[in-house]
Amino acid sequence: MSTTTKKVFISYSWSTPEHDDWVLSLAHQLLNDGIDVVLDKWDLKEGQDKFHFMESMVSSCDIDKVLMICDKKYADKADSRLGGVGTETQIITSQVYNKVSQEKFIPVVAEVDEHGQPFLPTYLKSLIYINLSSSENYPLEYEKLLRNILNRPSLSKPKLGTPPSYLYEDSPVNFKTTTMVRGMEVQLDKFPGRVNLFVKDFLAEFDRNLIDFKIENPSNLYLEIGKQILDKLTQYLPLRDDYLSFIDKLTKDDRGFDTDILIRFFENLPLHLSPRGDNYQSWQSGSFEHFKFINHELFIYTVAIALKNDNYRILESLLLSKYFFKSRGQGQVEALDYDRLRSHFDLLDQYYNQLRGRRSDNVYADVLISRVPDFLTKDDLVAGDLLCYHIGQLNNVDWYPIVYGYNGRHRGDFEFFNRIISKRHFEKVKNLLGVSNSSQFKDKLLQIIAKGAEQGYGSFRSRLPSLEYYIKPDNIASLS
Repeated sequence: MSTTTKKVFISYSWSTPEHDDWVLSLAHQLLNDGIDVVLDKWDLKEGQDKFHFMESMVSSCDIDKVLMICDKKYADKADSRLGGVGTETQIITSQVYNKVSQEKFIPVVAEVDEHGQPFLPTYLKSLIYINLSSSENYPLEYEKLLRNILNRPSLSKPKLGTPPSYLYEDSPVNFKTTTMVRGMEVQLDKFPGRVNLFVKDFLAEFDRNLIDFKIENPSNLYLEIGKQILDKLTQYLPLRDDYLSFIDKLTKDDRGFDTDILIRFFENLPLHLSPRGDNYQSWQSGSFEHFKFINHELFIYTVAIALKNDNYRILESLLLSKYFFKSRGQGQVEALDYDRLRSHFDLLDQYYNQLRGRRSDNVYADVLISRVPDFLTKDDLVAGDLLCYHIGQLNNVDWYPIVYGYNGRHRGDFEFFNRIISKRHFEKVKNLLGVSNSSQFKDKLLQIIAKGAEQGYGSFRSRLPSLEYYIKPDNIASLS
């Protein structure tokens, strides 16, 4: 709180006893609120020159504000340059017209005409005023006056920020998806009924751009093809990040879109493992091999982001749906589970290990974990991968959580499963677990436990956690 006392001079016309009392009441109110008030009634003494007093008050550097109490008589005297008001007017007008800063002078309206228009001297009509003429609006307008004097506005100008960094980024490709995701919230707020159309359009545009990331002339040498693949995966990051931002916005504010649109998007992703279109007489698999990585990465992130945003409806669709995958030159195949999107290849290994100057136990996982965007964490990605694994355990889907070795939490710490002790949480997630009640889930959990030893995890000298690390069968939905 400021300790500097503000000082104001009240200029007014001696109109009627009632008006004099009104001015005196205002002066007392200001004093009570910590404002030092200079007023002729207590500051002008016998023997003093009243015109000199007024002139010195208006011009004084000690006076922070001059309050000009405007009624009909004050306006008439100011315009006619009569009496003390006229003298003050001559002084004030020169300052109002000749100085850039005019904030020292505040017109305070005490009277309005029959049309509700304030009585203001001509030279003050362009200034913003405080209107205390109405008892109804007096408290609000008085607060505005007080805030003006104390320089404590009700709405302060926000701190100047920095321009968005993306405006200065040099990107080799400009994607329409970037514009679409930035305008996504506005579009869906304006046209909520078009959510399915917007989702279709975005995913179709993403798919069209993805085609361009094939490798034109793949090398037959492991070292060179590894470099080509890593270069393409790096160039593709801005497009991938558009997709991740899209999924984040979509799962944070679930507008009930048709999740089959997202399922069909993933069904079409394997088509990128071979040429799109009919203009290929011959082709090399190396041109498209890196799309295995991309397809796998997109699915893990979609699950991870939906889990982070507690969107169990979308998770249920992603992890319990059957996928009708297509391949080049073939029709629709049998219904498969999401593990069809999990793949691995070692074309990156030799180049990546040379680049890092050391051998990695799992190059594929290293690259995945090194590309986590700023709005997510490594633990978010691990949680998404682990959820795919555990839901797979419950439904006989073979998913291996490739990034589990980077888990930063205790192996028994997985909030999604830890909270199943709560009835409310269990009711939210039971469909995703593939059960309709707690007894069914208990039976499933006991069956998994009865299968025996935990699965080993590569060379990380660790084992994948069992579901019983998170939740004991007897504790399922035991708390309200």
